[in-house]
Amino acid sequence: MEKELRSGGYVAYNRSRAVLYTRWATGTSPRTGLVGYGNNPLFPYYSQGDCINFGSQVVWFGFGGINDSAHINSHATPMVTTGGTLWYQGLSTWTTLVSQDPYSFLPMINTNRVSDLVGVQGWRYGSLGGIAPGDLVVRTQSFYHTMPVSAVVDKHGTPSTTELDEIYISSHTDPTYDTRLIDFMPSIIGHPEYCDFVNISIFKAP
Repeated sequence: MEKELRSGGYVAYNRSRAVLYTRWATGTSPRTGLVGYGNNPLFPYYSQGDCINFGSQVVWFGFGGINDSAHINSHATPMVTTGGTLWYQGLSTWTTLVSQDPYSFLPMINTNRVSDLVGVQGWRYGSLGGIAPGDLVVRTQSFYHTMPVSAVVDKHGTPSTTELDEIYISSHTDPTYDTRLIDFMPSIIGHPEYCDFVNISIFKAP
């Protein structure tokens, strides 16, 4: 699938495509019964915590990344961030499409948006109502953990609002595939402020 280019070199985020990539997680979806593929062998796995790496892969695919070794190893667009930093440089030292770590990616994509810089642009949702498949949830209370959103399901007949039990996530660290956020991380029940709910907007090509 070719990237959808907008005027000025902007790439639109294909959420359906991003969600397809969440299948590269380990586990069986309680929602659909589908089994995750496990870690994508074309990418190095960061054993100290692969959550932001996996989240970056989801975002990369949603912006038109091609799951092919030649494409990946050449660091082809959209494998850049602000300043044209390569996605990764090897098995031990690497950077990602989104950020080098889960602590700094939200400020980075917000700065990219405000200053219209090359790379991923996005922001933090002010409420749960806008979160959509392909976005990211970041646990910020006590520890940082990044989780791509694989589905948002209206369980309460209120399509204009979103509750924590309607958000499904996938993760490489503490592996899970397409699991309700509150089942994967029950400590957030009643505490949405424990998480940042992050909109992935557009990618500005170099």
